[in-house]
Amino acid sequence: MPDSVTYVDFKEVQFRLECQYSQKLFFSKSHHFTTPPLGKELSSFCLLKQGSVTFFTEDGNVEGTAGDFFYVPDGIHYRSEWKGNPEIEFINIHFRFAGTRLEKYTPDINQISRPLDQQIALQRIDALCDFKMTELMESLLPYDRNVPTEQLMLLSILYRIFSLSYPYLKKRRKTRRLDAIEPAITYIESNYMRSDPISLYAGLCHLSESRFHHLFREYMKWSPVEYRNMLRVRRASYMLSESTQSIEEISNAIGFESSIYFRRVFKYFYGLSPGQFRKRTKVQFVIPSFQEANAT
Repeated sequence: MPDSVTYVDFKEVQFRLECQYSQKLFFSKSHHFTTPPLGKELSSFCLLKQGSVTFFTEDGNVEGTAGDFFYVPDGIHYRSEWKGNPEIEFINIHFRFAGTRLEKYTPDINQISRPLDQQIALQRIDALCDFKMTELMESLLPYDRNVPTEQLMLLSILYRIFSLSYPYLKKRRKTRRLDAIEPAITYIESNYMRSDPISLYAGLCHLSESRFHHLFREYMKWSPVEYRNMLRVRRASYMLSESTQSIEEISNAIGFESSIYFRRVFKYFYGLSPGQFRKRTKVQFVIPSFQEANAT
């Protein structure tokens, strides 16, 4: 990673980890993977035991070989290439990360977005490429999160891994263009259920609406409204897979005035209707952390 990347500051931060599942994967050939357009919906720690990997991200390439340990945050769009020598083996622990500054903390932490995790870079943590981390990652595998006592064991190990990783986590690179619109990005990520006018966002950045809109789209690749809708449907995807609320209830809870418009926006981002998405995730308990683009 570039030297200019700074470390993440967790001071005055309220956060929570929700363990989803852990797995050990084997491949006998080279594989290529890419994340969906909205990211993985889950963060993960990954320990590579055999083979090699290269992650291609907007912040640069991250390479690794056997014994290397990685943090892969939610919200990062990347492509990866895995090569076996002759086999590929790695262990993943997948989790949801909820975090915000304490002054913005609300009693229901599920109602906030995850701006903190989305600021963390995909990275190899060299200081943790040792036997202790291998032992911790291996110890995750026997536990089942659907059993309450075992879920507590999973969480205790996950928090242990996170505490060891915390001093080394680095932020993603930021450009001057991002600095100019960062107040609006931070506000939108913490208030995405509010249908605020663009003029409010522009005012936070001390820019005209036209200038703000231009800079926002140039850097974020979305308009401000598209970005707000993206955060809403990301939250909706979690609610669809983890709750029994109706689609109309979810639509209303995340700020859409019309469930018809919510359905249209959701399909635009995910390629599936909310009902199709819920059916798929209910049938398939394990939500993939990445999608296979092709295998050779």
